[in-house]
Amino acid sequence: MDGYFLHLGMLNQLLTLSHQLNSDAFNLTNHKYMAHQTALLYQSVNQAGSPLVDYKKNIESNFKSLKAGLVPKDKESVPKLPQAQKEWISSVTANILDNVQSLPQASLNR
Repeated sequence: MDGYFLHLGMLNQLLTLSHQLNSDAFNLTNHKYMAHQTALLYQSVNQAGSPLVDYKKNIESNFKSLKAGLVPKDKESVPKLPQAQKEWISSVTANILDNVQSLPQASLNR
């Protein structure tokens, strides 16, 4: 039973982080913590294992450019995601949401 609740908690974390990242990408004026949030999403995807392995690779391959895009130009600049990074965040989080919500019931009964 403990494994079941841990698994449900991990799936809930994936859903929550995906919703939060998607919302923050388009609604915040300061994206200072987007790289950290993306790293948390990566850890959750990694915990999910094989059903989400493609997302793990996608996040790995895009993380450096995401982080580089958030480096402020000067000390008075606010970190802002470039539009391409916003679209990538939107795409990957939407796909994770779809994937997790469409997992077969058997995967919840591990």
